[in-house]
Amino acid sequence: MKRLTFVSLLLLLGCENTQTPCTPPAAAVPQSLYHDVAALTAPPMMGRRTGTNGAMLAADYLAERFGAMAVTPWSGQLRHPFEYGPSFLAKSGENLVAWVPGPPPYRLVVAHYDHLGRVNGKVHPGADDNASGVAVLLALAERASQSSPSQGLIFAAVDAEENGLHGSQALARQLASVPLEWVLNLDMVGRPPRDNRAQLWWRQDWPEGSQALATVSGALCVEAGRRRMKGQDGVRYDTLDASDHYPFHRAGVNWLYLGVPPHKDYHTPRDQAGRLDYQFMAGILEGSWALLSQP
Repeated sequence: MKRLTFVSLLLLLGCENTQTPCTPPAAAVPQSLYHDVAALTAPPMMGRRTGTNGAMLAADYLAERFGAMAVTPWSGQLRHPFEYGPSFLAKSGENLVAWVPGPPPYRLVVAHYDHLGRVNGKVHPGADDNASGVAVLLALAERASQSSPSQGLIFAAVDAEENGLHGSQALARQLASVPLEWVLNLDMVGRPPRDNRAQLWWRQDWPEGSQALATVSGALCVEAGRRRMKGQDGVRYDTLDASDHYPFHRAGVNWLYLGVPPHKDYHTPRDQAGRLDYQFMAGILEGSWALLSQP
């Protein structure tokens, strides 16, 4: 998730749902979830900060994972470099995009793989933010490659989210002429709040968003996310531009954003693989698959 201000983080932590805890349906946990999170948070990745050797190692790992599946590289290549910022100070990132061909309109799944890298001398592994979302995306791509989807499914691991949603902006430009039914953004899906409920947000003027919530709720505990979360001091935090769905919103594409509120380990060195709830992630996987596989 894009960096929040300290005040915004306190607001979100203070606004967690206080409902009775929900018991999610049982779901088998694919070993790939453990494996992919462990790989992306391993010491050589150094927190996957965009433009660093760690981020390049992460991109290499993702290319290898996609390459081992029966998926098709998008536009003939898995790796899609991009530049951002002023031309005289341009920085670069790299998205990885594959798909399972099928009829249009297509359904797109995105998850950012970058994180903060080293901050004040300490590596931030970024397990929940967002190795968790990438692991679920890879599991979805693998499952889709073994099925016959009713529509084409695109899977994009995007870079440079933490410093300004640059990877998703580049992807939205790249797919501007591609017929998309909707976009599903997976960001921070590994640490459920106390009531065990994930949150699903969607484009406010999209009537099918509530149907998507019903579809997902068959596989996990989930509720409609609050767009504006109000803290005790009256300050509001807007989830609309918080993550990689926002460039698609601006492009007029319908979107879904599945995740959890920030927790006490958000953007700290304590966001580690061993702190994730993999059973919860398996529910996210099943709920996302229910969306992707519906006619």
